[in-house]
Amino acid sequence: MRILTEEARNSRQLRGDGQKRLAQQALNFQEAHNSNRKGNSFGDANWVMFDYNRGYADNLEASGIRDIFRIPKFSYYFYRSQAGPNLELGAKFGKPMIYIANYWSDGDFTTAKVYSNTEEVELFLNGESLGRQLPDSNRVSSHLNHPPFNYHIDEFEPGTLRAVGYIDGEEVVEHIQTTPDKPSAIDLEVDFSNKPLEAGQKDVVFVYASVVDENGTVVPDAEHEIRFEIEGNAELIGQNPISAEAGVATILLRAGNEKGSVSITAINNELEQATKEIKIE
Repeated sequence: MRILTEEARNSRQLRGDGQKRLAQQALNFQEAHNSNRKGNSFGDANWVMFDYNRGYADNLEASGIRDIFRIPKFSYYFYRSQAGPNLELGAKFGKPMIYIANYWSDGDFTTAKVYSNTEEVELFLNGESLGRQLPDSNRVSSHLNHPPFNYHIDEFEPGTLRAVGYIDGEEVVEHIQTTPDKPSAIDLEVDFSNKPLEAGQKDVVFVYASVVDENGTVVPDAEHEIRFEIEGNAELIGQNPISAEAGVATILLRAGNEKGSVSITAINNELEQATKEIKIE
């Protein structure tokens, strides 16, 4: 039996603490949610959605199912899997989903837990099927709407894990995790949350600089220091430069008072830099 340290057992886990500890946090939340559903309660609450700063301590409160920059942890996908599946065309919530809670980057972590709201899951390693399974049936899954699917893989083999979810025997959704290669470049993304960035409103968006390999796969143990630069009517908010956490460095961008375009660049001397144009309306 694997004995976990006190730090690894609790539910306060940062994204940078590694996938074993993220998996333990998700299991803790699963066990609590399953237990709460055994009684007459009509719902339960989780503390907390996002990691946050505390005025009385210099470290982050890390109980969130997303980090302080809104990037999901494994536990987020557990909760997401408990809704639906909504098979209606154009559905916005509770759609069929699937997620492999393993970056497939570490030979010491070969348990692939798949979160899904489908009826069956089949997992493939480099194209070879590891079996088609029904959801788990155990002490911490007995009252869940959609228990996860556990795969215990005998030996780590670099490559691609592909999970396929089935409903009524038909494939409806898939997710892929690929073993990352060496860090090669930076990939920039902006979270607009489906809303335009408006001038004069002090609008703020998250800008994510992911450290990726030559195939565009995020390197989950990358900690490169990233420097952000902008041109245009906007300002950066946050630590700059900032080290990547679990492969992603994040900063905030606030729109100025004038419409137009803003150029943001993410730089590290060891990586191919990235530049993105952002429109302010």
